Amino acid sequence: MGLHDLLVVYAVTGDMPAAELHDRIVERLSAADVAAEVDTSKAHEVSLRVDAASAGDVGRLLLWRGGVTVAVVDDEAEASLLRVSGATREEVAEALSRLKPPAGYVFAIEPLATGLAKSHALEWPAIAEVDTVRAIADGPRVLVPASPELEAAVLALAASRPAAVLAITRGRTVLATVPVAEVLDHDRLVIPFGASITAYTEASDVAHLLATDPLPPLRELSHAPLPRDWLLATANVVLPLLVSFAWLFFVRQFDRAQPEPLWLVIATFALGALAVLPAGLLEWGWDALSPYTNPTLLTFGRAPRAFPLALVGFVVTVGLSEEGMKLLATWSLARHRHEFDEPVDGIVYGAAAALGFAAAENIRYLALGRVDGPLVASRAFMSVPAHLFFGALWGYALGRRLVRPDKKVWPLFLAAAGLHGLFDTCLSIDGAGIWAFVVSFFVASLFLVHLRSALRYGPVGVTGTAAERGARELFAMGSRGVFASYVVIVYVFSSLIFVLALFGHDGRAGVAFGIPFGIASTFALAILGWGARGIAASLPLDAVVDDVGVTFAGAAMAYPDVLRVEPRKRQLVLHAANRTLTVGPANPAIIEALVRAFEHRRAQPPTPSPAP
Repeated sequence: MGLHDLLVVYAVTGDMPAAELHDRIVERLSAADVAAEVDTSKAHEVSLRVDAASAGDVGRLLLWRGGVTVAVVDDEAEASLLRVSGATREEVAEALSRLKPPAGYVFAIEPLATGLAKSHALEWPAIAEVDTVRAIADGPRVLVPASPELEAAVLALAASRPAAVLAITRGRTVLATVPVAEVLDHDRLVIPFGASITAYTEASDVAHLLATDPLPPLRELSHAPLPRDWLLATANVVLPLLVSFAWLFFVRQFDRAQPEPLWLVIATFALGALAVLPAGLLEWGWDALSPYTNPTLLTFGRAPRAFPLALVGFVVTVGLSEEGMKLLATWSLARHRHEFDEPVDGIVYGAAAALGFAAAENIRYLALGRVDGPLVASRAFMSVPAHLFFGALWGYALGRRLVRPDKKVWPLFLAAAGLHGLFDTCLSIDGAGIWAFVVSFFVASLFLVHLRSALRYGPVGVTGTAAERGARELFAMGSRGVFASYVVIVYVFSSLIFVLALFGHDGRAGVAFGIPFGIASTFALAILGWGARGIAASLPLDAVVDDVGVTFAGAAMAYPDVLRVEPRKRQLVLHAANRTLTVGPANPAIIEALVRAFEHRRAQPPTPSPAP
């Protein structure tokens, strides 16, 4: 992306306002999932910067003004011509370009489900042209309101040539061939796509494209390769890494007592990035196995009624594959190192692997979307943290086994895979996108709950086994009001950055981020970073007193190591020979209760460990 770009220039006929023309072109390309930078600043001209691999699609989409044509397929004429089949669309188009159709005919190309294409000879002029801005998907077919002219032409043809077959075309692309007796359903034109499961998704995609607003006549003036845009290509790699590292920095703020070695965190991050390859192979294998193991097809064209079936598909195909490979990336190195010695370490390394995976995945997404502003914002503040929180679920289970060996990892791993599948399903079903945000908030809450639980323990060598610790007393530290304020700040400014990205990337003169946008987005990012740091600093935690000692925020101090106890109004400070442990802040009454519990436990003889 950015290294093989073309500049394609079209002449525009008519007086459509530049802003409207830009919006219609962007709508048309977006409906076909084609990314391009659109410039309509010059009068009667539009230029697009597009990857060379997409240039053919862009041309077909823009030279098609809109609507469909209905024409008669002439089998006898086709039999007398060099009929091209068993080839790709490009090969068929090239072969047809060397032929001159007979008078009264045009050539059209029908893409096949196999990825190949075949040619058709159509009687011309067509019997009707149909406006499709009100096209809708109806299961495996598209329905378009039929004009009285179309109805009259079809009825006349059915009476004179009842065996005729009609081709419904978008430009020179055949969408479907239909017997004349079946082309109308009451007052609607029917475009069928077959009876297979793939037909539902194909019909939905075609309906979305057909419903885009028509374009004025365009004529290609030139297309030429552009110099390599190393800045864009670099941004495509650097931005995903920066976003993931920013979230990784956020997670490491919670591991302040005994931070994990940076080299091991980075190595786990890298293994998570490499895990994209086997996960992708697994997903490709599921997709290739059968249409019924392809989760995208199981949405039946994003139909809400397909939610349960799509959920199963996304959980199995995406959730288990991706979370399984991230778990393997964490287990293969970090879990076997001696540095992995406290429960919070599982969350740190699970998050590192997940964020590495997200970075590698985002490089692909941003390349396809040409580092579009809204795409960067949505990936940075929705998809990347979702990956993090899913990884933190089974990461917590890995770390918990240090102090509770009887606990299994697989229940939380399956929960992570299930929530991952649910998240993707919500994004893939029409009208369910808001529930993806609900899933994000839920897993973010689970992250904080598990983080608080993990930070009730220090290194295993200090806090001891469950039997040695005995009964545990918990004392709530921190202010939930302050913490909630920081959470609101993060949510508000994350949303603001997303809105700014939508506003700033208007594309009417390419990617035009002006000075006001730069100032506003920088300010919002600064406040967001400050809010994230505030969450890490103000997370309400529990001070734990047990038979071994005191644990707070992942730091532990055993009773024999305590040389001096310094109660303060809102804190308790424990002094050892070479370090201190500050517990708090908290309400003075809670500090007093904590001191009493500490003195009482320290005065008690240690609880004997049970015989092995």
